Amino acid sequence: MEVGVQFRESRFSDSNIGGIIEGQDLERKGEVLVLGAHYDHLGKDEATGSYYQGADDNASGVAALLEIARSLGERQKELKRSVLILFFGGEEWGLWGSRTFVRSPFVPQSRIKAMLSLDSIGGIASEKEVFLIGSSTYPNLAQLSRRLLRG
Repeated sequence: MEVGVQFRESRFSDSNIGGIIEGQDLERKGEVLVLGAHYDHLGKDEATGSYYQGADDNASGVAALLEIARSLGERQKELKRSVLILFFGGEEWGLWGSRTFVRSPFVPQSRIKAMLSLDSIGGIASEKEVFLIGSSTYPNLAQLSRRLLRG
């Protein structure tokens, strides 16, 4: 019995893109809230021939984050903490963008108070529904989101 193996090498480079909207409270502007989304997309599943839903998987988070950044920029005078808007590359290939950020953040990690990542937001069944990964570890986050969504 013979077994043959073929390898195909793929190389690419990618980048994280970000910007800071500075908070205005002198005591809290050094604290940073990170808002992120990933902009990469794998495209087609070679094994099945089906296409990934990139418009939802990454484009919806990027579109929302761009709008949030625009809105926060207009209301910058109201911000107490600074906000780092961060678009991750290479997430679909193994969370490369977020790993790079954790290893070499744009701001010292001690200044980061929370990080929220927007992903696949286009398929939500209800306007009042949010899926929070990490809310079991940080119950206050789940309570805060429920309170805000009741609005």
